[in-house]
Amino acid sequence: MLLIPTIKQRFTIALIFWLLVASMIFCTSFIRLYCHEPNLQLTLTYTGKWADKYYGRYYSYHALITNKGSDTIYFINASCSFADAFTTNHKKAGILNRNNCYKNGILCYSIAPGSSHEYDVDVQQLTGWDDTTTFRIGFIWVEPIAEQDNITRFHDRIKNSPNNVVWSEKLKFR
Repeated sequence: MLLIPTIKQRFTIALIFWLLVASMIFCTSFIRLYCHEPNLQLTLTYTGKWADKYYGRYYSYHALITNKGSDTIYFINASCSFADAFTTNHKKAGILNRNNCYKNGILCYSIAPGSSHEYDVDVQQLTGWDDTTTFRIGFIWVEPIAEQDNITRFHDRIKNSPNNVVWSEKLKFR
């Protein structure tokens, strides 16, 4: 026997459907409204020079991402391979991700006004480096969106976000 929903049941189903659609649009718009063009500052503190047989010579920096604006800023980053959200402006300085990520996912972070978020970043000095050359480290700010559900999409957005980089001051290898 085929059950046909009543007009009241059809109306309720349609109402729930449109409320879900409206909430997804509102949440995405809300996130985009409050995450657009953040007022972030990236401060780096040199913490040491290292060398090992696997990575060669690399330098460690303590990165502090500070919210200089008046609104809370939201961003996403990988749970394990967080260094993927950092880049350099010089081809002879590469960000070194030394984490063995057996499980990697997306996490959403928030930084309240006047607060900071910390990372430790390693930069590999590649061959052919001139000691007078300077470079910068950048943090690629990736805003959260509703479609952001896996690590592959996160990495695609990092590669395609050249305008969302917060750059440090100029640095030199010591």
